[in-house]
Amino acid sequence: MKKYLITALVFMVSYANAQVTDYGMTSNAHKEYVGQIVFSKKPIKFKNENVSEFTQDFNFPEDKAYFMAYFPKSIANRCLEDHGALPGMANARITFTFYINGEKAGSSKQDINQFQLNEWTGWSDPKNPFGIEKGIILPAYARVFRDDVAHHLKKGVNNIKIVVGYTVIANNKEVSNIKPLTEGSLKITRKEDYKKKYKAPPKAVMNDINLEKKIKETLTFRWKSMEILEVILTDKEWRVERNALGVPVCKVLQVYAITRPKEGEYSNTCFATPFEMKKEYLENGKYSTKILWHSSGGRDNYEVICK
Repeated sequence: MKKYLITALVFMVSYANAQVTDYGMTSNAHKEYVGQIVFSKKPIKFKNENVSEFTQDFNFPEDKAYFMAYFPKSIANRCLEDHGALPGMANARITFTFYINGEKAGSSKQDINQFQLNEWTGWSDPKNPFGIEKGIILPAYARVFRDDVAHHLKKGVNNIKIVVGYTVIANNKEVSNIKPLTEGSLKITRKEDYKKKYKAPPKAVMNDINLEKKIKETLTFRWKSMEILEVILTDKEWRVERNALGVPVCKVLQVYAITRPKEGEYSNTCFATPFEMKKEYLENGKYSTKILWHSSGGRDNYEVICK
């Protein structure tokens, strides 16, 4: 009996020593709501939460739902508990799964860094609440909420459940949480039928069928994961770019293309995507006839209606 007790104690000490140091309970609110996701109509301040502002009742589309997901321990330590091994950094992701009235609506996976894997014991993003923000430069979970939850709400009260988990590599294989890291529910009341609003595609300032065809061929060759549906010429003239000595390097034309990803969660979604095309300078005032991709031009892409 003594031998087994010693063995058990050695195992417990080894297990404890294997854990990484995480943030633990970060506030009194964390202790009170550990294992839950809390929501507010105002940003929730880390370590300084105003519990009186927590709510589960929201109106759509006027309210934004700010959230704080409280974990009992970091994802790395939870993986150790679930699978007996700490995870590596490769392919470490946090997952969000959404349900509307008991039916799965969508899910997302988002890469996490070393600190988020080993130290964080919660998740919040005051800059990106759940809502209907436009664009694709959003966290994966915010896009899924917008596209797979918000736009599928029915008139009246909708019960939304969010479950947070993880996928990591441990023991040389991909593993995931055995039970949720944390989960939470909110009620969203949709007062009337909501129709998704789309911004109009850019207007062409000139039309050149041959030029549009060449640009489409160039973009199709370069961006193989994307379907190029249409090219829109948004510049009337090519702009000459010069080096520090004033010598021409190339001439550039701004365009937009209507694009659609070939695979993934946005394969049925179209975007107006900006590009700059170029013709390289040869000599004696002459430029190549070959059209190449130059840059995005620092402009944002946005969702449009697929024709």
